[in-house]
Amino acid sequence: DPIFISGRFRSGTTILWHLLRMSGAVRAFYEPFHDNLIDHIDAETKASPSHQGVSEYFQEYADIKHQLTFFHKPEFGVSQLCLGPKDSYPELSKYLNFLIESAKDSIPVFKFVRADFRLPWLRSNYPTAKIISIRRNPRDNWLSMVSKQPQERWGDPGLNTGYDLLIWSANIDRFFPEVNQSVSSYQRSYYLWRISCAVADIYSDYIIDFDEQLINWTVLSSRCDFSFLFGNSQV
Repeated sequence: DPIFISGRFRSGTTILWHLLRMSGAVRAFYEPFHDNLIDHIDAETKASPSHQGVSEYFQEYADIKHQLTFFHKPEFGVSQLCLGPKDSYPELSKYLNFLIESAKDSIPVFKFVRADFRLPWLRSNYPTAKIISIRRNPRDNWLSMVSKQPQERWGDPGLNTGYDLLIWSANIDRFFPEVNQSVSSYQRSYYLWRISCAVADIYSDYIIDFDEQLINWTVLSSRCDFSFLFGNSQV
């Protein structure tokens, strides 16, 4: 059964993905919904310095790269970001099923920052999957997103930050129009964080706190027990 890791941008999803990847028991796919996934694989995009211990992201796609182009669609990363349990998205199902099958004898792990408003759909279509949501303090989350922007723009409600705040807002406008009435970048980010938490509370099997749990796991990675996810495997 697959394991889905979900969270907002800059919430720590890469840390958990990396820890599980090191276990050797999984095939851990990085950001399969990214709209530019194929380009990143072709370019062998280097890991960000902020992702300590990670040397590369896309090794798991290497042997399926040519087939991937038949299943992956750029719109997976920018449209239909909100999906209910009864919504139909056959292209997305075919794509995920292809990746799950390509894991073969390994446990497929998926690391997403574009799935937190799709959790109802994932739960409905993959009822036996384990869904893990990662949660970070909303202020720290926002600061991590805006820190590379000019400080005088931090309060701008139209600041996209490079982390698609405006794309997310447009996608959920029909459900939560107040997000697009935000008076600051932080308020927009906070609204999205609150809604994400509300969805995760309903549809996740496990909710992991970035500060209280995930950072400690990183420090104690040699003794990190993931038996709650699969068998007796440890990282």
